[in-house]
Amino acid sequence: MSTSAAFYKKPLDDRVSPLQVTFENLSYYVTVAPQPGDKKPPVLERVKNTFTGGGGTEKCILKNMSGSFQPGRLCAIMGPSGSGKTSMLNLLSGFTSNGRLEGNIWVNGRTADNSALRMLTAYVNQEDIILPTQTVKEAVAFSTALRLPCLDKNIQSQRCQEAINLLSLEHTEKTVIGDDENKGVSGGERKRVAIAMELVTDASILLLDEPTSGLDSHTAITVAKLMKKIALTGRTVVTVIHQPSIEIFNMFDDLLIMKEGRIAYMGEREGCMPFFAQLGYICPKSRNPADYLLTDVLNRPRDVVDSAFLAQESKRLEKLTDAWDHSSDFQKQRENIEFPVLEDIHESSFKRMRSLGTQIKQLVIRDWNNMTRNKLLLNIRLIQIAVFALIGGMVFYNSDSKNPDVQSQNFQGASFYIILTEFFVTAITVLNTYSPQRSLFRREFLNGYYNIHAYFISKVIIELPIHIIGSLIYSAIMYWMVGFQKSAGKYFLFAAVAIAERLCGFALGVHLACFFVDLALAISVIPLLVVPFMAFGGMLVNPGEMPGFIKWCQWISPVKYGYAALAINQFDGLEYKGQDIGSGILDKLNLGRFGVAANIGFILMFSAVFTIQAYISLVHLVRQQGIKKNKKKSKDGSSDPRAIILGPPEDRFINNLNGIDIVSYAQETNMSSATVFNDEKAIPGSPDFSYYQLPDPLSGNNDNRESNNNNNRASSNSKGNHRVSMFGSPYINQN
Repeated sequence: MSTSAAFYKKPLDDRVSPLQVTFENLSYYVTVAPQPGDKKPPVLERVKNTFTGGGGTEKCILKNMSGSFQPGRLCAIMGPSGSGKTSMLNLLSGFTSNGRLEGNIWVNGRTADNSALRMLTAYVNQEDIILPTQTVKEAVAFSTALRLPCLDKNIQSQRCQEAINLLSLEHTEKTVIGDDENKGVSGGERKRVAIAMELVTDASILLLDEPTSGLDSHTAITVAKLMKKIALTGRTVVTVIHQPSIEIFNMFDDLLIMKEGRIAYMGEREGCMPFFAQLGYICPKSRNPADYLLTDVLNRPRDVVDSAFLAQESKRLEKLTDAWDHSSDFQKQRENIEFPVLEDIHESSFKRMRSLGTQIKQLVIRDWNNMTRNKLLLNIRLIQIAVFALIGGMVFYNSDSKNPDVQSQNFQGASFYIILTEFFVTAITVLNTYSPQRSLFRREFLNGYYNIHAYFISKVIIELPIHIIGSLIYSAIMYWMVGFQKSAGKYFLFAAVAIAERLCGFALGVHLACFFVDLALAISVIPLLVVPFMAFGGMLVNPGEMPGFIKWCQWISPVKYGYAALAINQFDGLEYKGQDIGSGILDKLNLGRFGVAANIGFILMFSAVFTIQAYISLVHLVRQQGIKKNKKKSKDGSSDPRAIILGPPEDRFINNLNGIDIVSYAQETNMSSATVFNDEKAIPGSPDFSYYQLPDPLSGNNDNRESNNNNNRASSNSKGNHRVSMFGSPYINQN
């Protein structure tokens, strides 16, 4: 049995529950887009694939991988570009967006699917997606407030400050994160902020995707030292790294070397170069081992790359991975898999999500700060409202002073102009604003900050007053400049129509932003909606004169209801030199039998429909995260990932422990303490467990072994045929 499978250092942080990740025969397949020269599918299928992202052929990314990641150790995943490093990390984090998985992943001997892995792991993306207007302390406090249980505010603040201090961010607490346009923290500080936001969750597994990429050598070493420091707290730390310096390379405890989706080596860093030396790849003392692995072992330099060279390389790499499959180091990994740590996984190991009210409150506060601090965007939105209102006001200025025919034309044109600017301009503005935030939402949602309901409700709460105020400003400028009827009642009805139409445009923009992954595609769809809505809007064509077979289309155009409401509001009771001219104009327009209030109601109905569609699209966006894999059930028949993780280990691993002489094995491995089954049917956490204390070889304490359950004594020559659980509580590896 491998001692690395059985033991780990006692955590320095009492809040950390050590978790071991093992995986066996792991293969991962994704569907790639059709390549030039491939046979094209039928036209209808191609159209469907354009919107759903389907089509293409299946490609194997990871091939039959088996191994383990140990608690309290820093493991680096290395390999050339395209070797599957990030895909491997995404599988471990539960962040895979699509694809098909074969094989198994376990955490402490329990099956872990995507949902379970997301609850147990903290994942730091390569992109460091953080809201630019937040300060360092606000970003970490936001994570603390949403992902820790209901703690006292002082305790939350303390935990937040602990993470900031651990990552040496004290001097940047009040500095904004910033982006390309607005200077903020440096790249290395941003990376440390991203790590701090995950550390506050007390997750026992920390995964990092190329945390040193784009950093200078000094900052990269600083980040590597922090990763090492975090591993010493008892966490399982796994990082993808491309080409580390020799200083960073020597900080790693373990390495996973990959090539073309297969393992070329996995194990302790000290054993890596001797392993490849046995295969004839001897690293010169003057070379950085990481550089040598990437340039001389996994990739061979060649001036001319032809088919013969590629065939030769393929055979060489095949031999390399086959050598790993038959090595003693691979057998150690097999032992890690067959005899994993079976430590109970407690509720405290899961990332917790706060109540819906707390989520909404924190999101509203953050979004409000983001809006008020992003002064350029806020000013542009206000200027846009004023400019469109002033343009319309100048074009249709003082229309009430014109003759009846001109008044009719101008008031109709002004009404139509108002509806188009309030509806379509708002939709395009919202689309451009919300689409870039999709990546931030995806990262925070998958990392367990909040649920969909909280995110959606908070956005509505923040945007609703902004759009209402915007419509009031627009109405105040446009109404009086154009010269609509000077009546307070009619003005407020005018403003109500403008608000309803703007809210409808907002809902449509959010729907398009959630439905289409590509912003360019979403913008290209806008004309497909604009032209039909305008054509059936009641202004360009008289609704009463439309052909019968398309006449019904006017009733599914939000523009029609808005235009009808404004026209009725203006022409009803309109007089010229004491004579009623409005009734005749309304009769000619054929706008239908609905009044202003009813038309406003229909606009709000469309707003509700678009809002519901936006929510459904957001749910669909989230459900795209996940891979095709049959879910296993726990022993009580539950398929809930939390129940499986909190339950007993798989029978396979318990059965593997049959026949181990605990006392002899403990003496051979200098084990400090172990958990022993008295009953073959006992499961971890049951009363049938006995906890035997063995002498500490470093302390010189040779007292008899004592059972924690019943104080029974076991002599040093005991020959009990007990089964060992790896383990019921944290143990120290005295080696």
